[in-house]
Formats: sequence, C-alpha cells, structure tokens
Amino acid sequence: MEIKFIGNGAGFSKTNNNAFFEYNNELILIDCSMLNMNRIKEIIDFKKYDKINVFITHMHADHVSGVPNLIQHLFHSYDILCNIMIPSSLKEDLINLNTICGVGKEMYHLIVLDDNTKLPYLVKTIRTPHAKHLVNGCYGYVFKINNKICVFTGDTKDLSSFKDYIDNCDEAYIDTSYNSVNVHISWNYLKNNLPKCKKIYLMHIDDEEGLKKEIMDYSNVEIVKIYER
Repeated sequence: MEIKFIGNGAGFSKTNNNAFFEYNNELILIDCSMLNMNRIKEIIDFKKYDKINVFITHMHADHVSGVPNLIQHLFHSYDILCNIMIPSSLKEDLINLNTICGVGKEMYHLIVLDDNTKLPYLVKTIRTPHAKHLVNGCYGYVFKINNKICVFTGDTKDLSSFKDYIDNCDEAYIDTSYNSVNVHISWNYLKNNLPKCKKIYLMHIDDEEGLKKEIMDYSNVEIVKIYER
C-alpha cells in the first residue's frame, strides 16, 4: 500500500479520510481535517522534509477543515511555508477559508494545478461527480509512487471519470460506502464494476465491519489500514 492513511472514515466517522505519501524528501498530504490534526502531529515529523505539499480534493469539512490550522502550525512552530496544491476551480474557496480563519497569504504557497502542472509524482488531476452543492467541484488524483500508478478517487459517486487509468493501475484507492448513498460509491455498485487493477483499497468507509464481511471472497480487495508510526 503506497499511500498511508491518517484516517479512513467517512464524513461523520471517528476519523476522516486523509492520507499521505513521501517522494524523496517531500511530504505529500492529501486533505487535512481538524478531526485528524492531533494524529497528523503525532505520526509525522515535519522537520525531516524539504517540502510539505497538501493536495486538496474538495471543500467539505472532513477534507479541509484542518488546512488553516495546519498552515498556522507549520508557520509558527517550524517556520515552514507549506505548498497548498489545488485545482483552479477551488482556488478562491480555499483562499476565502484561510482568510476567514486568520491565515495570511504570506504563511503558505498556493500552487494551482492544471494541465501544464509538472510534478514527478503527479500523473493527472481528475474532476469527479460527488455532491451537487459543491459547485466548484471535487477532484481525485492519479499518482506515480515508487514506479506504481496509484489512482486516488477522492469523493465520487462512480468511477466514470477514471476510466482511462483505473483498469491498468497498480493500486486503486476507492471511496466506498457499505450503505447506499447517492454521493459516494456503494459497495453494491463497486462489486459489479470492479476495476481490473492489481489491488483495490476501500477508503472513506462508513461501516468497516459490514465491508469486511462483503470483501472476504475478493483476494485483491481490502480496506485501507490506518497508519501507525
């Protein structure tokens, strides 16, 4: 499992679905909720990295409520300006959130992701269908980590946006709900549309025990484990 998880739960769970991986001397965080801030501080040694990059998937609180606090923590405690990596449609939303929370623009770098963005570990930024009230969108990412292609769906209600990548990837991290909802992928949908990739990891889960029973007969499907340092 190339991507490590600070939490693996859905929006109203005990942990939120935030994750990270490393590339050379860089830390790449995927979202940051306030609920997960204490765990992030416990398991990550910020001082060992040359760069800290935070990729944003969308503006729901279980994904971005901790971003202003993280920026302040890095700035005041370590004199670090982190890089907030964000699709262009979410740029103003993120700036407004930080401004409301008293985070000045001098405390972080904002890097807008588009088709011209060149990063050695980023293959593609993909807009996903999630919740209708997120008018500025929701995003997933395709990463290359240790020569493995890893699809990270973010929050999405189907896999249509990832059709060019997901069947041939090494690892697919898929938003999966045991209970049927109309803004996330349900297990019933997923089991009938399983990608032909090498390994499938279920994330952003709402009922771990329910999903454990369902996946017992699938050798290449498992629930993401929460990282312990």
